[in-house]
Amino acid sequence: MDKNHINLCLSGQSFRIVTDDDVDYVKQLEKRINSRIESYKKRYPQMSATRCTLLAMLELEDELARAKENYEALDAKISQLRNCLLYTSDAADDRI
Repeated sequence: MDKNHINLCLSGQSFRIVTDDDVDYVKQLEKRINSRIESYKKRYPQMSATRCTLLAMLELEDELARAKENYEALDAKISQLRNCLLYTSDAADDRI
């Protein structure tokens, strides 16, 4: 797979990355990140761009950690239900 070279601007800082990801996907990430940073800048106009960026980063990490926790809980529940189904199926086979 060819590498994509993408110019990004996050919180006013420009840089170039090389990635396997789709250009449109990365540009969408850039847009969403900048939107979060801008929302902090509007809420706290006295705060520096760096601090607003750090708050946005903290918010994103919190969302990621919670999503991982939810995923793990759902995965455990699926395993539990799968085992219950197998147990029920085995018990039904024994009665036949």
